[in-house]
Amino acid sequence: HDFRLFLVNLLYRTPHVHKDFEICLILDGQIDLLTSGQTYHVPEHSFFVLNPFQPHELKSDSPALILSVQVSPSFFSDTFPQIQSIQLSTQIHSVKGSDACRHLFSMLLKLARSYLQKQEAYELLCAGIINTIFYELLRLNEYHIIPEAERGTYELQQQRIRRISDYINQHYHQKLLLSDIAKELE
Repeated sequence: HDFRLFLVNLLYRTPHVHKDFEICLILDGQIDLLTSGQTYHVPEHSFFVLNPFQPHELKSDSPALILSVQVSPSFFSDTFPQIQSIQLSTQIHSVKGSDACRHLFSMLLKLARSYLQKQEAYELLCAGIINTIFYELLRLNEYHIIPEAERGTYELQQQRIRRISDYINQHYHQKLLLSDIAKELE
């Protein structure tokens, strides 16, 4: 699949990255999102979107129930390949906000129901909902387009972040030194 959906109840998720876009919908509780050197408070019934290879960490004082939708940029390769050049800004959207936020929240729940119930041809419904969600996100969420001249540098940076993350995940049980990570990246 070019997309995954799952529910997770968490207190803490270590710093990590995904190769996919990730939409996190807070169903119960609240969390703090740490990314790009900033902390964002995410209350219940809010959501945010993370870009591929965007390092992030999640913290909560009490268990928070999160609906996570991960969508590969390749999901859009035939219909909207420009998504490879789009970087969404980190914004917290609440159902207490605009009608557009409430509509997206509702669509994310509809996607979850369809995906989890797995009725006949659910994949078609899920694909349609995901396309509509991303269309609406581009209308709601601030973003910028990475210029063609910077795409190569951006992609190299993403690969480097992924290698660092993979190395840390594979060696988390050992004493990690920055010098070891730097040698791994040579």
